[in-house]
Amino acid sequence: MNVSDKKNILTGAFFIGFGAAVAFGATHYTIGSAARMGPGYFPLGLGLALVLTGLAVLAAALMRATTRSELDQWPVRSVILILLSVVLFGLLIERAGLVVALPVLIVVSSLAHSAFSWRSALLSSAILLALSWIIFIMILGLQVPLLPPDLSA
Repeated sequence: MNVSDKKNILTGAFFIGFGAAVAFGATHYTIGSAARMGPGYFPLGLGLALVLTGLAVLAAALMRATTRSELDQWPVRSVILILLSVVLFGLLIERAGLVVALPVLIVVSSLAHSAFSWRSALLSSAILLALSWIIFIMILGLQVPLLPPDLSA
């Protein structure tokens, strides 16, 4: 089994698991019908589409697999850093605002890559912060706190 097949097996399994979780979560809302969609209609369809995509990726990878071998060791450090970055963003967005939460998300998740550089992480933070401000706050009018509550007002 080559490296591509291993990655495709893991990707297919992840798609199936995540899609099933989304579809299950959607069942807690009213599904409705195609003519009168409820709040759970789109997440259910999206979750099922993700499960089907995962099954297709997994089936294709298993058909190409010719030998049995162990899956590569998971990059535990990278997985932990990316999950940590999302958790930190969720904790900081209301307390510290987008100006603090988004750069923390980007810098911590960038640490997961072996070729981390402060320059690229900070440049990405600045660009994504500007785009997030323009798209989510200016254009869409979402009530996302830009600054910490103590500094705004």
